Amino acid sequence: NERGAQLRRRGDHERAVEQHLIALAIVRDLGDEQAVALTLNNLALALAQGGAEAEAVQHLEQALVVLRELGDEKHEARVMANLGMVHRRQGHSEEAVNLLHEALDRLPPESPAYRQIEAELRRAS
Repeated sequence: NERGAQLRRRGDHERAVEQHLIALAIVRDLGDEQAVALTLNNLALALAQGGAEAEAVQHLEQALVVLRELGDEKHEARVMANLGMVHRRQGHSEEAVNLLHEALDRLPPESPAYRQIEAELRRAS
């Protein structure tokens, strides 16, 4: 999963997707639901940055379901923000703004994620 994230940050989205898919199979075999959700999130980011926004939305929505079941609000807020950013790229501004606001409501204002989401919200407005 980390290797995929590194590749994504370098702009190698295709290889990042491959690495995240491998990681996803491993964490599913291990039964680590939180790791499944976080890997789905990273896979979605790689897909979105590679232009596959519709597929990215599906993975982000799956990650949200898992995180809600786990009661993991911190990660849920970050995934929600990522989903908002993908919706913004797709031109779904209203849905994007709603998701970004909801994500802000779940994070402490002093967190770096909160500040990143605020900046994204300004760009979406």
